[in-house]
Amino acid sequence: MDLEYTASLKKFNAIDVAPLHHQFGLDDPRLIAPGHPERSVLFYRLSHRGPGSGQMPQLATNLADEQAVKLFDQWIRSLRPLEPQKN
Repeated sequence: MDLEYTASLKKFNAIDVAPLHHQFGLDDPRLIAPGHPERSVLFYRLSHRGPGSGQMPQLATNLADEQAVKLFDQWIRSLRPLEPQKN
């Protein structure tokens, strides 16, 4: 995963990528599922709190940041599947 601000979405390597670890009971989960926040592990972790929830950030908060949740919901909904890389 490349988290550099200038990295392209393809280089970001989180869009439409299956999670390697926790799936949180999501149907066909992806780290970020283009157009589908309900399938996105990142969105799940931002919007849930409590023990075992995988909450993000992990420390110093027991309330989800509702503005951040709305922003990520809108962003994920705006994403379209990435074009396959050509060799």
